[in-house]
Amino acid sequence: MSNILYINKKKLPLSPDEAIEFIYDYFNEFELVCRELDDCFQVELGANQYTYCEDISKGLEFLNISDENVKDYCIVDKNSALCLSENWLPFAFAKFIAKADKKDTELTILHIDDHRDLMQPYLSCQNGRYIDMISGEEIDLLKDSSVKKAVKSGAITIGSMLTAIVYSMQHVDIFHIKENADYMSCGLRKTCVTDNLLQDTYNRISVLTDEAECSAGRYYLTSEWRDVISRLDKEKSCLLHIDMDYFNNRYNASTSWMENQHRHDPSFAEQMEMMNKLFTGIKKVMKLVEIKYVMIGISPSFYPVEYWSDGLQYLVKGLNDLGVPVGNILSSCRLEKHA
Repeated sequence: MSNILYINKKKLPLSPDEAIEFIYDYFNEFELVCRELDDCFQVELGANQYTYCEDISKGLEFLNISDENVKDYCIVDKNSALCLSENWLPFAFAKFIAKADKKDTELTILHIDDHRDLMQPYLSCQNGRYIDMISGEEIDLLKDSSVKKAVKSGAITIGSMLTAIVYSMQHVDIFHIKENADYMSCGLRKTCVTDNLLQDTYNRISVLTDEAECSAGRYYLTSEWRDVISRLDKEKSCLLHIDMDYFNNRYNASTSWMENQHRHDPSFAEQMEMMNKLFTGIKKVMKLVEIKYVMIGISPSFYPVEYWSDGLQYLVKGLNDLGVPVGNILSSCRLEKHA
């Protein structure tokens, strides 16, 4: 899907070159074509699929899909989900919620990831309604068919997927497990920022980390599972999210990745050690709370394709052995039928 937008030149730098640079920076999560017209710039947008850092054909063969299916790849099986691009995870979560007997309003997220994923989606909050800033359509974050539209337009990006989930709940605690991270604890605050590039009325949703206690929840950053165990709220439903780039983030979506001498690029033997440590932590968590939902993101152009098959199989087997409700998510590696 592509969307065509028109941006008034009055809202951009006077220099055409600077105006185009501004547009590319603003829409940096998109593939885009920009054309200068008399009084505006025409911008054609397509959601970025992050397939440009390496040849992923072997990985697509493992998943049993073709190139044209990359943009839609999301398996949802009961309370577990597997996707290529993590912008699909709010869609999977909305599907979980839709079929739940008890509608959760509070949530604990175990966020196993090399990134925070709390960036701003292209969603505006207007009088309690959410508007897709790219397509102009109204979005209901608890309806999977509605969220699907925001994913396809690109309004929900891979870096903002947690923000969309936080906004769908009243209260969320996020435990962000990241390698070699210094411990941090802070409040989560839902807010809006004025963004008048596309429409004068847009109030773009945002989640901020705040030193004060906040009604939206808390964010914890740590490398140690003991920090999670001591702070878990046993009354909240628990969602386990695993981004495969936690185990190896060689590319970090950059084609100049080789220049980064400090890149997160462990061998597969080291990754298995990390997964074993993860299993140990999850086992301790499961003694305190039920893990109700599981979401796994593969993340092309972050997690190297050479590890997709072995990494996913080792991870899913380990989770199944623990009794985590990941099911048969790799049994057929099929394309989710959205229609």
